[in-house]
Amino acid sequence: MNSFKRSCAAIALTASLTFGAGASAATWDIEWTGSGGWTMTGFFTHDDALLNTGTITETQIDDLAISVFLNNALQGSRSLLGDGLGTTAAAFNFNFDTTAGAFITGGLSTGPSGQNWFTLAGGNSCDTIGFSSGSAFQGVCLNGSFLQASSIPIGSAIQDGLPTATLRDGPAVIPLPAAGWLLGLALAGLGILGRRRRTA
Repeated sequence: MNSFKRSCAAIALTASLTFGAGASAATWDIEWTGSGGWTMTGFFTHDDALLNTGTITETQIDDLAISVFLNNALQGSRSLLGDGLGTTAAAFNFNFDTTAGAFITGGLSTGPSGQNWFTLAGGNSCDTIGFSSGSAFQGVCLNGSFLQASSIPIGSAIQDGLPTATLRDGPAVIPLPAAGWLLGLALAGLGILGRRRRTA
């Protein structure tokens, strides 16, 4: 095997290791039921390597998407990847135990035992929709204002264990980037070119 072919083989192996396996992400589905017919559903994703490692925070999730409903009628949706945090970025707080499969609640909405998604501290304001779980209540925010009618008190029977999260069937495989396919085609072309040079 000449040096050109050895180089091509080495590059192809590197490409296979880099692009072939792909990265994987764990996806959790979210459900929450508040008062007065208000509910929330959604999902979040994080690196598969973080499963069963304990608490993860907002810096370790790849996406968070939620939808708020009143009596099953959609009131609004928002996602990190699609919409960003908006004006609530400074107060974004997310605490989830990947080992127990449970959100950490009961403390301040901006603390290590609280949740503050797309809202200002305490859920007082949001760009479109949001969710907050603080030391006294959980509830949703809609069109800039916290909805007191949706709130449920922390420690009550209805609140216990909410919101819930269910891991989807295994980690989802993120598709191979287009650049990986292009690199593979380029390497194949180099191999053919090398073969032609040798036979010429």
